[in-house]
Amino acid sequence: MNKNNNLTFQQIFKKIKFKNKINPEDTKLLEKGSERTLSDCFKLFDLIYLLIDDLEKIKRITKEVIEDFYYDNCIYLELRTTPRFLKKSSENQEKATKKEHIETIISTIKETTKNLNNGIVVKLILSINRAYSKEIANETIEIISQINQKDVIIGIDFAGNPFKNKFIDFVPVLKSKRFRLGHANYLNDEIRNLLFDSKIPVEICLTSNVKTESVPSFEKHHAKEFYKRNHPISFCTDDQELKEISKSFNYAFAKDEALKNIKNL
Repeated sequence: MNKNNNLTFQQIFKKIKFKNKINPEDTKLLEKGSERTLSDCFKLFDLIYLLIDDLEKIKRITKEVIEDFYYDNCIYLELRTTPRFLKKSSENQEKATKKEHIETIISTIKETTKNLNNGIVVKLILSINRAYSKEIANETIEIISQINQKDVIIGIDFAGNPFKNKFIDFVPVLKSKRFRLGHANYLNDEIRNLLFDSKIPVEICLTSNVKTESVPSFEKHHAKEFYKRNHPISFCTDDQELKEISKSFNYAFAKDEALKNIKNL
């Protein structure tokens, strides 16, 4: 779950108007709803980055994300975020380091889950954004070693705008031998067969894939093939506010619509 994208669009409207930081034409992206393309979503990510600019906001949003999933009966949640330089607060313009950004999230995770009587387990994945440089990717790896919170930080994610940079350039940074694959929308026959042989788990985001037009429809979603082959998959929620979807809806939809012809789901 991308942490920053839990802002409601009503909140985004108000903050954009207040800050007056972007072209008014861009606010039309917020009105598209389910009509947003993949390109639209990445434009919205950039707008949201303009708004989430201090540690106070990071703390509030992290808390709200965890609470939202807890009240949706989720018992295990992984948050994903890219380390950034932010302000200390809305009043304090002093810059916080990337390390302080991540430490704020970790402390908020621990505080919030404790307040919820540990009814939800929350872990953190640090994201390497492919839109940035390899040097920045290496900084993310270094932050993990500096913080040393292996009970909370469980992995590294390679993600971001697929129209920017090339995966091959980041391979030296990604040295882990344990993988999970997100979405798995664009696989040729050779790679698909390698994936089935490897049994690398795939994280499926049904509604996100359809709404961003990464797959043509729920009925034609590749999750059905993975399930029939007994390939390890999990149904996930990708940016629930941005895609206007919840975790429970994704599970219900998988059972009743997308995989309705499969027994024992």
